[in-house]
Amino acid sequence: MLLAEAWCVFLGFILYISGVQGRTNSICALKDLQVKVIPTTEGQTVSLMCSTSCPLTENPAVYIWYKNGEFLYKDWSPWYQQLVSSEEAVTYSCAIKGYEDLRAPEVSVGLTVKFAPSAVVTEGQRVTLTCSTSCPLSDNTNYIWYLNSRPLTLPENQHKQLVLDPVSSQHAGRYSCAVKTHNIPSSFEKTLTVHSNTGKWTAAAAAGGVAVLLVITALIVFFWVRKKRSSSRSPTTETSLHVEQLNPDVMYENISAQSTEQDDHHYSRLHFSKNHKEDLYSTLQTAQ
Repeated sequence: MLLAEAWCVFLGFILYISGVQGRTNSICALKDLQVKVIPTTEGQTVSLMCSTSCPLTENPAVYIWYKNGEFLYKDWSPWYQQLVSSEEAVTYSCAIKGYEDLRAPEVSVGLTVKFAPSAVVTEGQRVTLTCSTSCPLSDNTNYIWYLNSRPLTLPENQHKQLVLDPVSSQHAGRYSCAVKTHNIPSSFEKTLTVHSNTGKWTAAAAAGGVAVLLVITALIVFFWVRKKRSSSRSPTTETSLHVEQLNPDVMYENISAQSTEQDDHHYSRLHFSKNHKEDLYSTLQTAQ
C-alpha cells in the first residue's frame, strides 16, 4: 500500500509539471485495480468485485468486465455474479471506461489443479499436485481430491497439495479437486500422464547384449588365429622340437645298444645241395 501511494505521488508530480492534473487521481486508482472473488451461498456461483483502494474521480464510474480476455459486459456497479462451470477454465478481469488500457490482472474463478514439475512425467519421479484458487482460503481448509471422478483418501498432512513420490503408472489419470466448507465450484479435470521406464531398460539390455556378443566374437577370432598358426608349422620343426624335448642320456643308450647288436649279429647262408637227398642246412659263421 505504501508503494502504491508513493507511486501515485511520483506520478502526480510528473503529471503536474506536464500540465496534466485531471487524470492523476484516476490513474493512481486504476493502477491499484483488482478483481476480488467472493464465494456466495447460492450453489455454484461466485461474486466478483472490481475494486481499488484509491477513490475514483469519475462518479459514477462505468465498469467493464472481461471474460477470458474478451469483452463481457459493462455496468455502473462494480459487482458481478456468475454461475461458473467446473468443466472449463474461466478468467475474469475488469477496467474503468475511458481507461480500458489499464485492466485489472486476470483471476481464475473456482479451483485449478496444477502439476509440478509437469503434467507429463516418468515413473520414479516426484510429482506435486496443487489445488489453487483466487479466493482467499484459510490454512485449515479441507480439500477433496478426485482421480477419474472417484474421491481419494488422503494422508492427514496432504490437503491442498497431493504428493506422489514416487509416481507410478497407477497414478496416471484425470485429477480434480474441491473444497468441503465453501461453495466454490470444483476444478475441471486435468490429466497426468506417466511414462514407463520399460523402454529405457530395454535399450540398456540391448546395449549390454551387443557388448557381450562383441567380446565373444573377439575371443573366437583370437583362438582361431592361434590354432591356425600352430597347425601351419613344418614337420621338420616339429621333429626337432620333439627331439630337443627328449632326454639326451636315454637317446645315447639306445644308439649304443643298437651298435653293439649290429656287431654281434650273425649272418646265415642258405645252401642248396646238388644232391637233393641231402638236407637243407645252414651254416652259421660268426664274425671273428
